[in-house]
Amino acid sequence: MNDKNDYENDRPCNTREEVAAIPDFNEKTKKELMGILTNELKVLRAKAEITQQELADKLGVSRQTYGMIENKTQDMNWSQFLALTFLFRNNEDTKKMLEWIGAYTPELEQYLKWHNKHTK
Repeated sequence: MNDKNDYENDRPCNTREEVAAIPDFNEKTKKELMGILTNELKVLRAKAEITQQELADKLGVSRQTYGMIENKTQDMNWSQFLALTFLFRNNEDTKKMLEWIGAYTPELEQYLKWHNKHTK
């Protein structure tokens, strides 16, 4: 039998090194990234050859709601940002553009990896 606690691998991070590795993603940073993505949605959508309706369906919102986000009359939320980011990261025509415009940063990637690892 193993001497270590069976739950050790399931514990939340609590060592100094683990806590120090948590990316600092505050609301200001999230708003900045969402603003960058919003400013380029029309171009990204055109490069991905996808309609507003198709994106709205993927986000689970109406076409009108997506159109308001794209036209900057309604803010996107963090979940919508992440969904759009994943969609555009998985499209060869838009993947590099996300990095180029600054909507997908190394810090965001680190945050997503950390969050995925610690929320399972």
